[in-house]
Amino acid sequence: MVIAGLTGSIGTGKSTVAAMFQDTGAIVIDADKIAFDVVQKDKPAWKEIVGHFGEKVLGPDNEI
Repeated sequence: MVIAGLTGSIGTGKSTVAAMFQDTGAIVIDADKIAFDVVQKDKPAWKEIVGHFGEKVLGPDNEI
């Protein structure tokens, strides 16, 4: 089994390469998506972040 990490700046093709990996049968774990999901409104991490930093971190839609 090969374990690889895929990193890079915005617009460098990470999503394209990840899709290519998936097409060959690789399991892709998208840390950006996980990080986005856990801070959705009213989830535990959202509550902790807002509790720590206050409502100044929220946008008009109450999302972080």
